[in-house]
Amino acid sequence: MAKKGIFSKLSMNIQRSDDYAKSTLPTNRWELFWDTLKGNFGKILLTNIIMLVLFAPLIFLILLNFAGYSTMGQSNQFNAGTGPLGYPAPPNMMGLQEMVVLQTDITYLKFLPLVMLFAGLALSGGAYIIRNLVWGEGVFVANDFLKGIKKNYIVVTASLLIYSVLFLFIMILKDYAVLLSVTMPKLRWLFIVSQVLLYVFLALITIMVIYMVLMGVTYKLKFGALIKNAFIFAISLLPSNLIMLAVSALPYVFLFFGTFLMSIGFLIIILLGIAFTVLVWTVYGHWVFDKYININLPKENRNRGVYDKQKRVNEKEVDKYKAQKKVVSDLTSRPIKPIDDDIVIEELPTNFSRADLQRLSDQKENMRKDHDKYVSEHINDERYVAIRQQVEEDSPDDETERLLEMTRLELEGKKANKPKKKKSNKKGKR
Repeated sequence: MAKKGIFSKLSMNIQRSDDYAKSTLPTNRWELFWDTLKGNFGKILLTNIIMLVLFAPLIFLILLNFAGYSTMGQSNQFNAGTGPLGYPAPPNMMGLQEMVVLQTDITYLKFLPLVMLFAGLALSGGAYIIRNLVWGEGVFVANDFLKGIKKNYIVVTASLLIYSVLFLFIMILKDYAVLLSVTMPKLRWLFIVSQVLLYVFLALITIMVIYMVLMGVTYKLKFGALIKNAFIFAISLLPSNLIMLAVSALPYVFLFFGTFLMSIGFLIIILLGIAFTVLVWTVYGHWVFDKYININLPKENRNRGVYDKQKRVNEKEVDKYKAQKKVVSDLTSRPIKPIDDDIVIEELPTNFSRADLQRLSDQKENMRKDHDKYVSEHINDERYVAIRQQVEEDSPDDETERLLEMTRLELEGKKANKPKKKKSNKKGKR
């Protein structure tokens, strides 16, 4: 009797067969991203915590820079008293706030290359682990993190140092553009355009350094080739790169909202923030590499982690294949005499003579003759006759024909390896 109720729904489910297991494998990059995130959540969480610890100097510098805006702003008399009872107002307050921002950025951001030395440790180890997880390789977080630092620290840190210098230069130019747009209102439009161009250039070099880190972890390239390839990918795939840049920045969006959402944002960053960004760019970046770099490599070195989509199994074809295999298996198993005790082969003693060898040879010959006699008596049994008829209907292949011919020749007492030759009638050619 079939069970009914909740327990039957729990128990009567899809069996985890081979086809079902294959159907759960990722067949595209979107599935690969979620499969890596769900299947390795604990390892990604631990990797993110290690990276966050090494990013602590950079995070501290960013917070210190924001705090500097407030500290240096309070030291300037923006709200000084005016009038007969107050202090005299400065002759010109225009651009004072923008000047404070410029001085603060110069004061704190000049230490950016120094903290990038620690960020290089985080990215060289973390990107190596995320790459291996995406490729479906086994990962031991602590061991592989150190291995990634050993292999990739120089190239990753060099990329980050160049990025930090360019970032500092762009931020100072941006602050000057903001200051001049206030102090020179007639040319305000020019400085706004320059700010937009600076932000575009900042996005471009950010994308470039991401590609440099990904390629540095994956390939052994000269640093010049690394910069060249990163520039080509950043320019040629700019629309999709900007989309991925926005997607990878999703965990940090909550920081710009209210207190509650900001708390959620900090929690997400602590758990997955940096590792999420690295995972998004690793999956996307390796799609780019497979499309443009790995195109000439063997198939096993392309699309790692992504599997071919499994076609639905045709049950009728499977049954037909099994039936054919059964026919061939039964056909190739000729009649074999069952094991009995009527013929015995004695074992040679430790010290044997020529007579012992001759006796052993006679026993083997008797066994062979006995087996041939058994085959000749049972070759026309109903089972083998039915198989031969079925083989004739199914037009057997060359291998089956060869086995049938071997059986026939053995029954006739002829050697199978010598084909039967037709005798030429020389008298008839006179």
